[in-house]
Amino acid sequence: MNWPTTQQEQEDNKERRLGGRRLHEVTWLMAHNAHANTVGNPIAEAVANQRLRIYDQLSIVGVRGLMLDVRWAQGAIKLVHGPVDYGLLSDVLLNEVVPFMDSNRNSVITLDLQTLGDQDLLMNGLRNLLASVNLTGFTDKIFRINDDKWSNHTNWPTLDELRSAGQRIIVLSDSQIIQSSHIGIMWKFNITRLESRLQVNPNLLGGGDNGWGVLFPRVLACTEANGQHLAPNYIAVDWADVGEGKQVVDYLNGVIDTIGTGERCIADENCATGSCNRSSKRCQCQLCEGLGCPGCSPSQTCALEDKGEHICAVPSMGFASQDYQSDAMGKISFSVPTTMPCIVLILFLFVRNK
Repeated sequence: MNWPTTQQEQEDNKERRLGGRRLHEVTWLMAHNAHANTVGNPIAEAVANQRLRIYDQLSIVGVRGLMLDVRWAQGAIKLVHGPVDYGLLSDVLLNEVVPFMDSNRNSVITLDLQTLGDQDLLMNGLRNLLASVNLTGFTDKIFRINDDKWSNHTNWPTLDELRSAGQRIIVLSDSQIIQSSHIGIMWKFNITRLESRLQVNPNLLGGGDNGWGVLFPRVLACTEANGQHLAPNYIAVDWADVGEGKQVVDYLNGVIDTIGTGERCIADENCATGSCNRSSKRCQCQLCEGLGCPGCSPSQTCALEDKGEHICAVPSMGFASQDYQSDAMGKISFSVPTTMPCIVLILFLFVRNK
């Protein structure tokens, strides 16, 4: 067997493994204000939300969703954040998104447009922009729900079907005015998104907002709150290259099988596993009976070392049940503030316009 040797090959392998899943059955890492990055724009650093340019967010970090603030200004569609102008939407699509999609044939990405200013002017500008010959490399890849390819579908297509159809770019809008089945812009009235923002320093408890100990409990709370017991379709983060957001997404998608450990903690609730080592002040696996304890792979158990630390180990033939803490059954419970930002609508309606 030829194993993937580079990070890009590993990500490609993960994406191919998800090919049989429908669009709404996958969790994606989304970059909040993906365009508001510090690359080449030191003046805008104070209001930036990302460190890397969009191409690198996609190719290095594994981001598959881009939240973009767009406004019609000076006769063009601008990318903005507050008072700062980050340039033209067309430049980002042509110079960063299209090259990535052309070189990563298994990738499916989402553009989430946060629309500002005059909606009618913006909609007209988007129609003209997406009709431009220069952007055919982008527009040809947009998923169009009313396309004849999906006429026999009553549910979202699988990722493999999107790849076969060549429609690997999902475009969403926060406005009922900024939508068109003809050009492929869908109103995101039925999307689950969890946002993790601002406190992303990995030295903070739980690894910060993008760490396992903070992000994963919020995912579980969001999953519980939506009434469908479905994981969020999108996890939107600031500073996407910092922390463990991609690992959490991979775990939710089943392409990795172990909950993360090692984050700084002072209490069990700081850890995704629900277990903090008070001596090292680091998250550890949680003791349980049997295999697959939180923080260990499905073939391992979490054992108690002589020094009082928890370690993942493959049980030996003589490994007795008393080596486990009998009242820890591998269940993880958290107390999550009800004020956490969690949008709990689900991408489960497949509605074709007649």
